[in-house]
Amino acid sequence: MVMTPISPNRAFTLGALALLGMMGCTGEMAINSTPPIVTPDPDAAMPRPIPDPTPPAMGDDLPCEVARVVAEHCGGCHSETPSFGAPMPLAARADFLTVAPTDPSRQLSTVISERVQDDRRPMPPNPHVMPEADQQILLDWVTGGFIEREAGVSCDDVAPPDLTDGVGPEHLPCEPTHTFRASDPADPSLGFPIPASRAGNPNTYVCFPIPNPFGDGEQATDWAPVIDNEAVLHHWILWGSNQPARGTGPIPCAVLPASDAAFITGWAPGGQNGNLPDNVGLDLSFRTYYLQLHYWNPSGTEGLRDQSGVAFCTTPTPREHTAGVLTLGDVRFNLPPRSRDIDVEFECPGWVMSGFGQLNILSSGPHMHQLATSFLSEIIRADGSREDIGRVDSWDFDNQTSIPFAPPLQIRNGDRLGIRCTYDNPHDFPVGFGEGSEDEMCFDFLLVYPIEHIPAARRGCIGLL
Repeated sequence: MVMTPISPNRAFTLGALALLGMMGCTGEMAINSTPPIVTPDPDAAMPRPIPDPTPPAMGDDLPCEVARVVAEHCGGCHSETPSFGAPMPLAARADFLTVAPTDPSRQLSTVISERVQDDRRPMPPNPHVMPEADQQILLDWVTGGFIEREAGVSCDDVAPPDLTDGVGPEHLPCEPTHTFRASDPADPSLGFPIPASRAGNPNTYVCFPIPNPFGDGEQATDWAPVIDNEAVLHHWILWGSNQPARGTGPIPCAVLPASDAAFITGWAPGGQNGNLPDNVGLDLSFRTYYLQLHYWNPSGTEGLRDQSGVAFCTTPTPREHTAGVLTLGDVRFNLPPRSRDIDVEFECPGWVMSGFGQLNILSSGPHMHQLATSFLSEIIRADGSREDIGRVDSWDFDNQTSIPFAPPLQIRNGDRLGIRCTYDNPHDFPVGFGEGSEDEMCFDFLLVYPIEHIPAARRGCIGLL
């Protein structure tokens, strides 16, 4: 099924989304306001208490070979305390016998068996492929009745992979000049107090408005995510705006924090540190910044805090070229219940990017949610030929990385941009566009230069109703 694109004169240009929590120059800024609002669900269960801080080691009651396979290929997210929005642990035999969070009509082990063999939506996600021999070990254990490890049998220790290995300020080639982090409005030395899943709503979106602390002409050269509470941090985005700040923060902000919001940078699981070529600097000329964080707390755990954000290295001397983000995407879709291979397609007309000369694409940042199966963005040349920008044949929600280009791809006058996102919806209800993990998105965040001649309101092309 293909969703019909809107006509070119209905295209919507939008300043690119920006993900940065700003606190102040080489410091952290206090935030004073009330906690964000969550919408109650009267049918949901009450929150659960904080789990035992010393749970049993991962896989203690699994046969040794099964414990190794689960730890190596699933433990990065599905540990005793799940990380980065993973909906359940896979740390013990009992975990496999529960119902599937994505389909309560089926046992979780059935869904797992399907996903490890699914070429389109494999689990673990690409490029973390589970070898066929390890797949068979897991499948034999499931079909064999979930045999428990014999009492007294000891296995070799296997550490789950670290999905943040090589990521963070300590891995930058420079000393950060600005670090922006979430904090408690009552005590800036503490992390932001994350609401529990009030009445079953696991999503919290919060923005920290920060006046521009950068000097005139200052640009970013390198940056890194600051990842604090891995259990509940789903993603963060730094937005830039030329409007006055909406209060002093933190404020609820499930969608755009400002009507002219422009994307600067962001992070989701699988994201890496950022750096630019020696002759390119990242635009930091906005009046106000908003650090938008999405927390996902499906267990309803009380008392959690977070100090995630971003660290920048900057230069006071502008470089030869200025880079920024163009947003390509579509929000006009509604995925029918129990449907497969739903294509959401949008073609951005050539006039949107015309008049700015050649643009150079440094990287592509595809973004979709859990029902997505594949992604494609492309340049449609004036002669009708097509060139891939971002292509992900097997999409994984938990492993969203940018695609760098060296040398850069080029957008020329007369070229058009296209995007196609493909989904399967196994649910008995339709799914549409939205910010929540249970909703869907279809975006490509393109880091390009030169950006300085493109007004913020034209730094993107998004299909809207």
